Parts: sequence; structure tokens; C-alpha cells
Amino acid sequence: MKTNENNTTTAIAAQSTKSTVLLSIDKIRPNPNNPRRSYDENALAELAASIATHGLIQPIRVRAAEQDGYIIVCGERRYRAVQLLGQTEIEAIVDTAPADERAIFDLALSENIQREEMPPLDEAEAYKAAMQTLRGDAAAVAARFGKSEQYIYYRMKLDELIPDIKKLLRENSITLGLAMELARYGKDLQKTICKDRLKNEEGWRKYSVKEFKRMVDAHYTNDLARYRFDQTACAACKYNANTYDMFATGSGRCTNRECLEAKNREFIERKSGELIAQNPKFILCKDRYGYDDHDKAVEHMTENGVECKAFEYGQVQEMPAIPAEPCPADYAADADYTAAMQIYEQQKKAAEEKTADLLAKHDAGAIRIFVKTSRDDARLVYVNQAAKGRESTGELIARLEEKKIRNTELAHEKTVEAVRQIVRDEEIAPTPFTQLEDNILYYIMLGSLRREHLAAVGFPKAYYLTSEQKIAVVNALTDEQRDLITRDFLVKSLTSDIGFDKTGKQLLMEFAALHHKEKYEITKAQFDEEYTKRNDRLDERIAVAEAQEKAKTKAAKKEGKTGKNSKKMTKKAA
Repeated sequence: MKTNENNTTTAIAAQSTKSTVLLSIDKIRPNPNNPRRSYDENALAELAASIATHGLIQPIRVRAAEQDGYIIVCGERRYRAVQLLGQTEIEAIVDTAPADERAIFDLALSENIQREEMPPLDEAEAYKAAMQTLRGDAAAVAARFGKSEQYIYYRMKLDELIPDIKKLLRENSITLGLAMELARYGKDLQKTICKDRLKNEEGWRKYSVKEFKRMVDAHYTNDLARYRFDQTACAACKYNANTYDMFATGSGRCTNRECLEAKNREFIERKSGELIAQNPKFILCKDRYGYDDHDKAVEHMTENGVECKAFEYGQVQEMPAIPAEPCPADYAADADYTAAMQIYEQQKKAAEEKTADLLAKHDAGAIRIFVKTSRDDARLVYVNQAAKGRESTGELIARLEEKKIRNTELAHEKTVEAVRQIVRDEEIAPTPFTQLEDNILYYIMLGSLRREHLAAVGFPKAYYLTSEQKIAVVNALTDEQRDLITRDFLVKSLTSDIGFDKTGKQLLMEFAALHHKEKYEITKAQFDEEYTKRNDRLDERIAVAEAQEKAKTKAAKKEGKTGKNSKKMTKKAA
């Protein structure tokens, strides 16, 4: 039903909240508590054009103001678009129920999120306000608006951006992804990056999130997981980026480069000293060319009298490393752990035998062992000794042949590194999917194949597939094997928590209903029953609370009538 605004107030009040009336634009005011704070002019112009062509499909919703006129409950974008068209009236639904500020806020927020694209910063402020309304319960906010807790949290993190970066985001000068990455850092680091790298378009504004993060790591922060020094004090340090990220995993990233470098140098120097102390013939060495942060540790040690020898690139060879012992907690089955331990014992024995052989050669003068630093550690290396006048022609040729082999390896390594960059950055022309690409896809998915299914691809005794075995499988795939590999890949992806949103969870449910119908239905029924009972108990508590409130109101009214009667009696007596 539509009526004109000039109808009587009584007529309007008598309408249900579903009634549509025609209201004068100049009697409507935006809601000052609307969670949406900004409006894209181009989007408003497009909406206005749509309204001009098709009319206003959905009326706005308003409530009576305390004084004259109306306040918008939801639909401010439509209201603004109609203003752009110069129209003087707009269709509206008038809420006649008493104003409930929380309900109005929730309704406006729901409409902005679910019906209209809401600017991220407005969304951040809105969720923050909703958190306060719901007493800081992220789960309740997530359930209320159909988002994940992680989504709510990361949106609210945008509110911690400094004003200059917020301005760049509102102007679309930086992407939402870059803004979310910046929000993970402290305000001091945000100010520095904004000043150094975001002031103009020639800076880092157009970088992908991955490239931006890499550049920030390289210039401002470092992943603590890459370092080996004792990080006990780093866990709660204000310069650890993890302290700003509730969902962070791992050791975190340090934003205090000076402190990080000092701790790293101290660790490298201490480790180098311990290795040199193992044998009086061990001395320090370094590459003749190049300069890295860890070279500062070498400089400091040489300044304090530690002997150091410089070598050409590729001249130094690595001593064998003792493998890390498997941890039982990392294996689902005892058999897997037992197999891993067998491999570990074999590798450990081989490394120990190789080390003993090299130490014997060192004592005989055939090789020379040195201590060499890296970016985050110090380790033993060795150099073959070729004393002047004692190297035979055969030894010379063998040494040169080794260099040729290493040069071939280096050429391949450098090529792979450069090609990886090309594949990552260059666009691919839209062509049909090739057999090579199909093989690559199955090679990757084979990494998710369950151990109990290895027999189905021809390796019943294997604990895992080597690269060569994967290639052999890919080159002779049957249709049954393709289905098995793809399904195991799906299982691993669906049961992973990484990047798993609401839709992904629903797909997991459908997958389980398809392949494990009976167990799925039993499990679902079990939890539905449990939480239905919980809701029933909550309903009982709500009913009791409402009854108590009604009783309290009734008692208050009764007391008010009693007071009035007492006053009348007093006047009559007087």
C-alpha cells in the first residue's frame, strides 16, 4: 500500500512496518550512527542511472525522529542516489515500533554488508562497534553477520592503520591486500614505510602483496624462523609482528633490525668460537667477494685477533650435516615413525662415516677444515689441499673436472631461479590445456596421496613417493588412478585449515555426505541434538528473564497507582 506523506499521523502510525509511503526528501535525515562512512561517487552515479531507468526497486527504511521528520534505518545509498536525480520524494517503509538503537545498528550493518559493497574501513569500524555491542565476542559477531572470526578480526585490524595509510586506501591508491599487510605492523613501522615507500606511485603502491611483503622483509623486518639464536625474549617483544596478530603462527617477524642484527651477530660469533675450539688447526674463512650481514660478525672476530682466510666462490665444500631426529608426534602411525627412524639412522651413519673420513684427511694434510659463517649460523667446511709442486697432472685434471661439474650445476640453478621468476610474472596466452600441464598437475597432486594408496599406483612397499617414482606414475596413469589421486588431493585440501572459509566448510559437508553418508548423518545429528538442547535451555532462561521483567514492570505500575491514591486521600482529609 502507498500513501501520501500528507496523510494524518494517526494513519501512518496505524500502518505495519511493511507499509510503503511516499516521503519528502527534505524531511529525511541520514543516521549519524550508520556504519557506512563513505560513498563511492561513481557507484552512486551508476545506482542513480539504474533508478532513473527501472525505478526504486527496494524502498528505503526509516523511523520517526524525536523531533520532526525521519531518520534512515537502512538504504542511505538509495537515498543519496535519488537526491542526485533531483527527485523530491522517495518510497520508504516506516518503522512504527519504538527505537532500539542496537537493533537499528545491526540492521544497517547487515544491509551494508550483505546487500551493498561496503568500504573496508567502514566495515572495520562497524565490526569494532558491533564487538562493543556484543561485549567483545568475536564468535557472536561472526555468527550474526555470516562471516568467519578470522575475517572479522582482519577487517578490524584495518582500524589500526595510521591516518595517511587509511587515506591511501580510501582513495584506492593502495589495494586492500596491501592495507591488510600494513595493518599487521606497528604504527612506527607503518609511518616509516608510508614515508619512504608509499608517497608516490613510483614507490611500492602497485606491488602485489607477496612482493610487498618480500620487500618489507628485506628492508624493514625479518622472519625470526630464519634465525637460530635463542628467541625466548622475542616471543613477547613489542617489535615482534606476531604481537599485533592474534591469528599469527610461527616465531614472528622482527621489526627492530638493529636488535635483530646484534643478536644474530652474537650468536654467529659464539658458534664460530665453539667450532674453532674443537681443533687448534681450525681457522675462520670467508668468501673473497660479496658482503652480507653475517660478514660483520667476521669483521668483529678478525678485529679481535681471530685468523681468517678468504676463498674464491665454489672453492669451499660443505662438511656432511647430521640429520634431525624424527619426532614421534609428527607421525600418525607407529609404522611411519619406525620407517622415518630407519631412514634417519642410515643418513646419520653415512654422515658420521663421511665426517670421520674427512677428519682423517685433515690430519693427513689432504684437506683443510675451516669455520665459515652464513646469514644465521656457523658451520664446518673444507678445502682440498693442493700443495705447490706436489699436485700431479691427474689430480689437477680431477680438480678441474669437479669445477666443470659444479659450473654445470650452477648454470642449471641460476636458470631455474630466473625461469621461476618468468613463470610467476608473465601472463600465459589462453591456449588449450596440454599433456605436459596435465602431467605437472598430477605430479603435484601425488604429494597428497595417502600411504595406504601407494600400492594402487604400483609401489606397495614404499613409505612415500620419490620424484622419480612420481614421474613414473604420471607417465602411465589409468583412469582409476587419476580418480584416486584427485580424490586424495581433495581430501587433504578439504581437511586443511589454511584459508578455509564458510563456503569451503559447506563443500566439506557435501563431500562427506557423498562419500561417508552414514557417519556424516550420525555426527551431524549428534551435534545438532547437543546444541539444540543448549538453545532450549537458553530459551528457558530468556523466558524467565522476560517474566521477571514483566513482573517488575507490573509491580512498578501498581506502586505508582497506590502512590496517587494516597495523595488523593491526603487532599480529601485536608
